[in-house]
Parts: sequence; structure tokens; C-alpha cells
Amino acid sequence: MKSDIMTQSARRLVHTLLLIVFLGAGAPLTAAADEASSTLRAGFTALHPGDALDLRFLREPALDGEYVIDDRGIALLPLLGEYHATGKPLNVLRQSLLDGYSRELASAGVRVTPLRRIPILGAVRNPGIYRVDATVRVADALALAGGASEDGRRDQVVLVRNGHKIPIAVNGKLPGSGQFRSGDQILVQQRSWVARNSATLVSGLISATAIIYAAGR
Repeated sequence: MKSDIMTQSARRLVHTLLLIVFLGAGAPLTAAADEASSTLRAGFTALHPGDALDLRFLREPALDGEYVIDDRGIALLPLLGEYHATGKPLNVLRQSLLDGYSRELASAGVRVTPLRRIPILGAVRNPGIYRVDATVRVADALALAGGASEDGRRDQVVLVRNGHKIPIAVNGKLPGSGQFRSGDQILVQQRSWVARNSATLVSGLISATAIIYAAGR
């Protein structure tokens, strides 16, 4: 009987020690995981060279403009000069700029809009590279390029992200956070040759039918 009690006590002690070790080891692992997740999110939201900052000043409209980030990660901003704009989560970036302009202007009302450098290609009216507010809809981004051309298919739009082609809906949400990321591309697919030349094919078919009919009479 005494032996059984001692065995149960020993088991409880072992379980308690294991729990302490597990919890003690889990804390730094969780912290490390949180830190890695935060870094990953920052990488998605941070601006890259080629992106831009759109600044709109409440009482200083002469300072308004889009300021492009160069290959060093620096944007030349009014009053602040060379500003390192890459590698920062967007909330940190905005607050840093607001703080900077509050020191330079008596009334520091400024709106900061980060812009992503997005190639919009394929069957659009004006293919090219555009700087796009990450929060806009796909349809709004396509409008910058003049929308889909006559040969384009609005129902077949592809987001190219990290080398992967992802079908997206023009009026739907982007995958992941629902926002554009630096490095994204939009590609509007072209209608098939048959679809693009259906009128010509029909006209030719009618003509051929008429010729065959006339020859047979």
C-alpha cells in the first residue's frame, strides 16, 4: 500500500516537472514565432524600391506629390530631405512621417498614402507600370491602364505573385490580406482567336455558303 502511494506521488512529481519544463521552453519558442510572424508581415507591407509615397498637405498644397523610392530605398521628400522609406511596416512609416512633419510645419496636416509599383499588362488599353494604392480594388487598378481592351477578358484576370499565377475576380478581393504587394503584377488574358475573329468567320461562312448555293443552281 505504501509502495503504491509512493509510486503515485512519484508520477505526479514527474508530470509536474515535465509541465514546468514544457512551459518554460514554450515561452521563448512562442516569442520567437511571434517575432518571425511579425517580421514576415512587415516584409509584405513594407515598401520596396520603385514604390512611392503620395503626400497631400492640408495647408501646403505646393508640397503635394508622389515621391518615388530609389534603388537605395530612399525617397527625397519636401522639408525632410532624404528619407529611408523601405523595411518599415506601414503604420511605423506613417507615424514617422507625421512626427517628422509636425516638427517642420506649424500645421502638420498631411495624408500619407503608400503606393505599390504594379505592372498592368496583357489585353489592356494602356499596358505599363503604375503606382497603385495597395487598398484599391482590382477594377480600380485596371482603370489606371484604361481598362480591358476590346480583345481582353475581364473574367480572366491573373495576379502574378512570387512567380505564381493566381486567377482573380475584377470585383473581388486579392488573396492573403486583400491588398496589393510590392512585386505583384496584373495580367488580363486575351480572348481566343476564334472569339476575336468571330464576325469575320461568320461573314466568310455566309459568303462561302452563298457561293456554293449559286454554283449548285
